[in-house]
Amino acid sequence: MIKDHIKSAKHLWHEACFVPKGSGRETFESIAENLRKEQGDTFFRGFVVKQYVPLVSRGESPREYPMCEEYRLFFWRRRLLIATHYHRQPVQAVDWSPFVNLAQRFTAPFFTMDVAQSEAGNWIVVDMGAGECSSLPPSLEPTKFYSRLAEEIENGPGVIQPTPPTS
Repeated sequence: MIKDHIKSAKHLWHEACFVPKGSGRETFESIAENLRKEQGDTFFRGFVVKQYVPLVSRGESPREYPMCEEYRLFFWRRRLLIATHYHRQPVQAVDWSPFVNLAQRFTAPFFTMDVAQSEAGNWIVVDMGAGECSSLPPSLEPTKFYSRLAEEIENGPGVIQPTPPTS
């Protein structure tokens, strides 16, 4: 998989994101160039190449990239603000505590962690992002998110402990 330092173009999965195993240099360069063109002026700091890990499928999205069992977790001062399925899919019960524990390692006050279930059944971090650069997933209503963030900001840092995730 290929992206820039902030964002992928997974909505152009085959043209500007996914490099099939065994692809030659020409295919790789074509996909990289398509990504650079798609990002335009927002292309940031060069290319990032990530290993593709097969994830639990939720079918194809309307935009042609594979939907998977993926959640975006938002953290404010190392506390889990909200966890939501990335796609408009029913949520399953997930133990977020390993990811909350991992979040304690980061000093950034606001960040996201994208986690997904691999086909092997384990949960993995597939991406980390600066919160101010991370979009809200289609499944998350902006008013719900910003109300939750405002509540956390008003309460101050307090004791770091996980908050109940919401879908």
